Amino acid sequence: AQERHGSAEERIERLETQLDEQRSELQRARQREKMNEEHNARLSGTVDKLLSESNERLQLHLKERMAALEEKNTLTQELEKTKKLLEETLQEKEKLEAEVEKLKSQVELLHHQLQQSKLESARYQLTPSVFIDPLPSSFR
Repeated sequence: AQERHGSAEERIERLETQLDEQRSELQRARQREKMNEEHNARLSGTVDKLLSESNERLQLHLKERMAALEEKNTLTQELEKTKKLLEETLQEKEKLEAEVEKLKSQVELLHHQLQQSKLESARYQLTPSVFIDPLPSSFR
């Protein structure tokens, strides 16, 4: 019985030692878990900060792109208006050039008619004994 009692005490001591080792291991595991949680919290904070900064940069870039697009649209509209105005101006120029040509033709016709009229008038004024030059020197 003594022997059994001794082996039971040894067994109890071994179990207590194992229990102490398990408690120590559990305490180390809890410390590791706590350190991991703290590390995860720091990482999460860093990730949140980086995401926030990245989002701000993206928002700024988006605003810049939107402003550039708006400016491009405005310039495109102005260019279209300018092209239309230029086309209208060129059409008006062509009309005016045609009108100028028409007026030049009328002036030439009137000038020719005036010359003819002066010639005919000069012929009627001629007497058989005197020859008068039908064109004054300013028309030669």
